[in-house]
Amino acid sequence: MAYRKIEARYVITTPMYLGGHASNVASERMREASFKGALRFWWRALMWNEAWQKAHGDEGKALGLLRQWEGQLFGVAAEKGKDSRASMFRLRCSIQNHEEEKNPDILEGAGWQYLKGQGLDRRMAAFAPGTKITAVLLLHPQIAAEQVDQLLKALVALGLFGGIGARSRRGVGSVAIQSLNINEQPEGVVPHNINELPKTLEWMGVNEKTLQCPLPPFAAFSEESRVDWVNLGVSEFGCQFMNWRGYYERDCRRVKEKPKKKKIPAFKQDHDNMMDVVNGILPAYPPKRAVFGLPHNYFFKSIFEKLLQQGFDKRRARKMASVYVNYGSAFDKEKAKHERHASPLLVHFHDVHNIQGIMLTFLPSRFVEDQLAMKGKRVVKKPFQPDWQVVHNFMNHMGGKTL
Repeated sequence: MAYRKIEARYVITTPMYLGGHASNVASERMREASFKGALRFWWRALMWNEAWQKAHGDEGKALGLLRQWEGQLFGVAAEKGKDSRASMFRLRCSIQNHEEEKNPDILEGAGWQYLKGQGLDRRMAAFAPGTKITAVLLLHPQIAAEQVDQLLKALVALGLFGGIGARSRRGVGSVAIQSLNINEQPEGVVPHNINELPKTLEWMGVNEKTLQCPLPPFAAFSEESRVDWVNLGVSEFGCQFMNWRGYYERDCRRVKEKPKKKKIPAFKQDHDNMMDVVNGILPAYPPKRAVFGLPHNYFFKSIFEKLLQQGFDKRRARKMASVYVNYGSAFDKEKAKHERHASPLLVHFHDVHNIQGIMLTFLPSRFVEDQLAMKGKRVVKKPFQPDWQVVHNFMNHMGGKTL
């Protein structure tokens, strides 16, 4: 069979903040580089298990194999053209019925605000939900059948688990796959109802039978990964996520309502330990909540208000009432810095065919360092061993179905 063209159609389900030629400028179209970057991420996530098995568990060899396969499929640019090669496909992206998001907060409620974070609306406009994306991959005549199969799986994975643009791991800019054609003929791999999801995941190799590799060095499917289907809306999920992680609880239907202190916060010990850091006391251990990603901050409003009463200006008081948590090397000028560990929990909002809800994908990977630093009055460092059960507890709390 001669492979000529793959066409994948998607619909944007939550506002997509996609930068243009500069980080503070909104893109006027679906940029091929952005789409291809997301596609490569899911290709790596799916292919790591196969590379690990082909390398018989040798992680170094597996990384070498993955790099080789990726270069053969997606192309590689080498220094002075040495060992460089072109991609096995050309990508063209287009958008239909695109309108600039007139009201970025169309998804009302504090839950959506929590997922989206602060400042995006001031930086750029958003592609509105309902905008349709068509990705056309023109295939090289010498592309192998197994490479075509890998592309098909990565395209479906992007449309079931992922998104594009800022805050995509929190469900912002989610893209849901509608159809997948090869040589103008439909591929019967796109699920049309919830009951078809397990079959699609099995085809992609995302199941217990296929996944044999242990905790990987980067975000990829492994024995430790997990995929859940949760029947919730965007704002309701964000509200539950915020209330579960936080020290306070609020009625998310009322954004300006003062939050109430919870009787038994899930991370009370984290709160107390970081309070010690603010007061210059060595904490018992780093925050367990760090498994959700680094860096993250703590702000103690009660201390902030006391400092204001003592005559400190707002900027100084806010700094003194905050704790910044990151890898230990982030504060070492003489060492190579590791300043970020992305969240292992990816949120995707799906609303196409007869599937409306949330896909939670847990892709844990090893932390680069075995200690974390907490910066309050001074920088203190403590050994850190991630407890992945913390993430499992949240997924269990959401009451979804593990696929």
